[in-house]
Amino acid sequence: MQGEWHFAWVLEGMAIQDVIILSGYEYGTSLRIYNPDTHAWDVAYGYTGKIIRLEAKKQDDMIVLTFIDDECRKWIFTKIEDNHFHWQNVTIQNNGEWHINAEIDAKRM
Repeated sequence: MQGEWHFAWVLEGMAIQDVIILSGYEYGTSLRIYNPDTHAWDVAYGYTGKIIRLEAKKQDDMIVLTFIDDECRKWIFTKIEDNHFHWQNVTIQNNGEWHINAEIDAKRM
């Protein structure tokens, strides 16, 4: 599936907003605001009929966004380079293994 994912600094550099366009599947937007009290990013993601909250933190060479209402659900940014990153939507199983629900290989255009 082809799509577009746009990122920009907003609120005078206090936050990052993205817009994801996966034609025929999903349109959504995230707002990421850094929280100095937790040293993490508070994230709200909205798409048609739904808004979810996440917390984003750097873990090793990954950025891990954890769902506030379900810590077993995560979005993972890996292989982060100047012109590329890999994204995964994962669910942590009871045995600790990761089940990959969706993946995106993103390239800067």
